[in-house]
Amino acid sequence: MTRAITINSSLDFMRSSGSLGGTGAVIISLKLHHRPQRNQVLPRKTPPVSKASILRLHDEMKGSSDLFDLGLVVEGLSFHVGSQCTTFDNYTAALDIAAQILHDARQRGYQVKIVDIGGGFPVPYDSQVPQFEKLAGIINAECERLFPRDVELIAEPGRFMVATAAVLVSEIVGKARRDGKIFYYINDGVYQTFSGVVYDHWIPNFHSFKSGRTEVCAVVGPTCDSFDKISLSEQLPADLQIGDYLYTENIGAYSIASSTRFNGFEGAKILHRKGE
Repeated sequence: MTRAITINSSLDFMRSSGSLGGTGAVIISLKLHHRPQRNQVLPRKTPPVSKASILRLHDEMKGSSDLFDLGLVVEGLSFHVGSQCTTFDNYTAALDIAAQILHDARQRGYQVKIVDIGGGFPVPYDSQVPQFEKLAGIINAECERLFPRDVELIAEPGRFMVATAAVLVSEIVGKARRDGKIFYYINDGVYQTFSGVVYDHWIPNFHSFKSGRTEVCAVVGPTCDSFDKISLSEQLPADLQIGDYLYTENIGAYSIASSTRFNGFEGAKILHRKGE
């Protein structure tokens, strides 16, 4: 079985508890984060990669023989540059760090053979997101330059594969005007399909099937919980009524996966449409 570990704390725990009891395999996880840009679609509040953190990581790796003393085999390295990363330099920096550690480990006789480059590949939520084709070319060229042929490279492109694969259609089940602003209550919310607004800092979008004079409206969920606010600044027609529908694009990632049945409300029904 392969486990992702943080070196010091996990080793201390395994020594004290004797929980592993025999041989096993581990992948050493590198904690790398990206520095958000102003035009980033889904910014994360994470610290940037620093020289100090890299040096600490190298110091920890010097003591990696402890892993072998426990009867473990270090299978590889993994890193994650951050979700929806639009700064491509973060990938090149992380690949360079991983390559340095891999080469150091092999010089010490440890045949590390896997590099997991994680995910974070940018989804084209809007026209400001850099093209993935450019990032793919950079990653391919850097991997070719940095890693031996026998190294297995793997990735985790979850969001990139599914984000644009779904459109949500929601029904307006209530309408009110509060302090001059229209509130549309729909039959979905942050506890269901819009859970990514909370867990993933996803910026929602709403579109109406009907046209008309628009104004800034709020769209909220059905649970009667004050937290169930999806968006307070949507440009929507002001004359929509109960029973009308809205649709939300690019909601395939971090939606159904973290949906709940809070207050008894079911999540969205999934309909599969075959391509023409």
